[in-house]
Amino acid sequence: MQQARLAAVEDFPLFSWPAVGGEYIEPAAGRGWRMLVIYRGGHCCLCKRYLNTLNKMARDFEAEKIEIFALSADPREKALADVEELGWTFPVGYGLAPQEMRRLGLFVSEPRSRAGTGRPFAEPGIFVI
Repeated sequence: MQQARLAAVEDFPLFSWPAVGGEYIEPAAGRGWRMLVIYRGGHCCLCKRYLNTLNKMARDFEAEKIEIFALSADPREKALADVEELGWTFPVGYGLAPQEMRRLGLFVSEPRSRAGTGRPFAEPGIFVI
């Protein structure tokens, strides 16, 4: 099935996702440059490694006035556990729904086993807004 993709000139959808710190991630509502990183979730060691590297670079992005957010389909408990364990300093959202994944043009994967995740998850994507 062909995925719909956001065009470079298209407005980012007006989505809002809760973040583990109690705030909300609303990329379209912000000002200035924003980078939204969609990751598979806490079950993905490659995603965690990527976000760890991004966290080390967070001050460089901040100096360039680029706000960083990360988001997955994980429930709050899993996202919070990763933030606490790995010390990510940027907002980490949770609860990305399959229909939102599709609207963003992301590929949606079904879980291979309940040991990793028991819900559909998005393949990684980066949006600079």
